[in-house]
Amino acid sequence: MILRKYRIYRRSNGVYYYIFFDPITGKEMKARSTGARNRSEAEKVAARAYRQFLDEQRMTVITAKMPVGRYVEWFYGEENSSWYAEKRERDENAFLSDHIRATRSYFARYLKRIIGDDIILAEVTPFWLRRVQRELRDKYPKLTPQTINAIFASLTKPLRYAATQWIIQRDPTENILAFAARRKITGCFEQFEVNSLLSLGWESLIGKLMFMVAIHTGMRMGEILALKKGDLQCRVNGTGELYLVAITHSWSKTHGLKSPKSGKTRTVPIPAWLWNQLWSFVGQEKNDDAFVFASSNSGKPVSDKLPRWALNRALQGIGITEEQQRERNLRFHSTRHYFNSMMAPHLQNEALRKVIGHSSPEMTDHYHHVTDIELRMVKDAQELAFPIIPFTARGATA
Repeated sequence: MILRKYRIYRRSNGVYYYIFFDPITGKEMKARSTGARNRSEAEKVAARAYRQFLDEQRMTVITAKMPVGRYVEWFYGEENSSWYAEKRERDENAFLSDHIRATRSYFARYLKRIIGDDIILAEVTPFWLRRVQRELRDKYPKLTPQTINAIFASLTKPLRYAATQWIIQRDPTENILAFAARRKITGCFEQFEVNSLLSLGWESLIGKLMFMVAIHTGMRMGEILALKKGDLQCRVNGTGELYLVAITHSWSKTHGLKSPKSGKTRTVPIPAWLWNQLWSFVGQEKNDDAFVFASSNSGKPVSDKLPRWALNRALQGIGITEEQQRERNLRFHSTRHYFNSMMAPHLQNEALRKVIGHSSPEMTDHYHHVTDIELRMVKDAQELAFPIIPFTARGATA
């Protein structure tokens, strides 16, 4: 939930007035005149006045008497939160993160109802927090411990900040233990299963082609969705043609194009036959900014639900039921594990890390540090690991 800022209305004299909403109580404050009779001009006056109001009130309005629920909403608010302002000063792209969006929504969806509107910051104790934590777990028994911990963190993070800013006297989150995580390792396909999937006629052309890209490159789902025609490259050198995919962006359904997960771009070789399939699929008449896997309606990338659904249906088509998929934790990300497993016997670790995009303290160089020799090694390893499979699909398009 986002705090309401202000409202504008016109009086009988034709002049527009604005009313701010108190950041603590949410109640209307005193009405003030904009001096304007034009709605557009009045909006500008009110917006300027509100920005000034926030600058003056940013921390002074937050006290230990503020209800916890309203404080957390303030904390995650984009307009009046000092925490938000500090984060943006350090990293202007900090809030283009799906993680931040998920954290905000976690509190609104799960915790706001549990904590209610009565308790204030000064009354928060470790005992109360443990009670909230247990109630969260008991109320939503189907959620994993990892998810419960992530939801609970949407409350504890703002409380820790309140302690660092001396809004409250001590940090009530100290010594609050998270629930033990039961992390399920992502499953990996067997080679014969991948061969069966590639030979199968899929119900979705896009779904199958995205799967083929994933197992041959180790690309993440968002990186595949973000592929544009201009990212399909062909480099000619003394040893012949080298067909490549430039991974420069990732696609988020919330924020659109953003940097890849590691923050670094990279280049991955792909077999010539697969490169030609992609080039033909996107269409020669399209410009370089066209998405390879675009929706016919919007021109934006298709929903990530499509390749996940298509893979689920294809796995059932080769005899792996939905129950077996859950037991083995087989999902689209399993293609990345498969690529890593298939490449490892043929490549030195450093070359594989550069291509697959894993970050580590030892690897700080960007994708352009990958040499042509290393790219050629990956290409040769692909030819050893993956047979040429004709691109076939069954009937339906997307």
